[in-house]
Amino acid sequence: MTSANMPLYDVRRILRARKTDLTILGSAVHSVRIRCRGSCGAMEGLLRRLVDEGVRKGLIEAKSGVDGILCVYQYRRGPVFPTIERFFVVAPALAYEKEHECFGR
Repeated sequence: MTSANMPLYDVRRILRARKTDLTILGSAVHSVRIRCRGSCGAMEGLLRRLVDEGVRKGLIEAKSGVDGILCVYQYRRGPVFPTIERFFVVAPALAYEKEHECFGR
């Protein structure tokens, strides 16, 4: 993989409760979209600009995991199911675009 092929992913998830226990995560449906591609530096710069603008407006939250990968959350999953989350991340081009057939509903 070349650094010119680094995608910016838009990940959305709907998390549902387990049928036998409404307090435990059951199934999840998701949507993964590639919003743009470019060099690693360009995509990380784009993500940082999104962070700067979004945090200033109170629209997003940025979080770096223990792996050092920055995720920009537009919606964080809540403590009660069903719940949603949406985040943007720059990562190697290993994932492909996909969406659960019922996601739009």
